[in-house]
Amino acid sequence: MSNFYYDYAEDSFLLLDSAIELLSYFHPRMVIEIGSGSGYVIIELLKKYPLIKGIATDLSFTACKETLNQAYKNNVDSRLQVVCTSFDLALKSFNSNDILYLFNPPYLPEDKSIDEKFSLNERLAYVGGVKGWETGFKMVEIALKKRNAPILIIYSSLSGPLEKYLEKCFSAGFHAKIIKAIRFEFEELVSILITPPNFFNN
Repeated sequence: MSNFYYDYAEDSFLLLDSAIELLSYFHPRMVIEIGSGSGYVIIELLKKYPLIKGIATDLSFTACKETLNQAYKNNVDSRLQVVCTSFDLALKSFNSNDILYLFNPPYLPEDKSIDEKFSLNERLAYVGGVKGWETGFKMVEIALKKRNAPILIIYSSLSGPLEKYLEKCFSAGFHAKIIKAIRFEFEELVSILITPPNFFNN
């Protein structure tokens, strides 16, 4: 298990704002955040929606400990289960027909300068694969093909053109909808809701 964890930043705020917008018309019984870091996003959601229960998972023991501490401080500990595990094991362990997955995946492409700058645990938190999007898409495939549950995911332009990522989603048989986007000088972050076909028509 890792001791490093990702603290909240602009992509966390985007994930939270997008989840709040989504929950205005989609009302799951449970929200599961994969790679929850400090727990900021899921704790803020539980504070805002007192009827929802949550599960926060992270590979980092330090992250899980911090999430528990923040849950107690914000009085949502009775509705939040925190599990130290990898994202693929988390998806295999938690199953429900009335859930929403949240994932702010590592999305930097592999680069020698990153290998030199970051520790192994930091690379796990920041690097998503050769092109950057692979880890996130693997999560999408597991969530939709094995759990038939919607997933709200963050995508970065650093992983390549958004259009190609959306095409990959559609080619895999998923529906993808852009919820929000924020642009910086060298990067655009986009929140995407990915669902099985006709999910909201069921």
